[in-house]
Amino acid sequence: MMRAKLIQRAGMFAVAVILGGMGTAIAQTGPAPSAMKTIGAPSAAAKPEIVPSLFVLNSRGATLQGDTLT
Repeated sequence: MMRAKLIQRAGMFAVAVILGGMGTAIAQTGPAPSAMKTIGAPSAAAKPEIVPSLFVLNSRGATLQGDTLT
């Protein structure tokens, strides 16, 4: 009788440890992104590249005032 209770409590403790460990494993974050590194000095200032893009916005209402969408 005493042995059965001890085994039951040990099993419950093991389940609690496993479930508690899962929460901390999920909460971990990856390493912070490192800054970009350049080798040598650039000969001229970098020109930004224009990339054509499509932006979709859903709204109940909008107004266009000149070139400004609000």
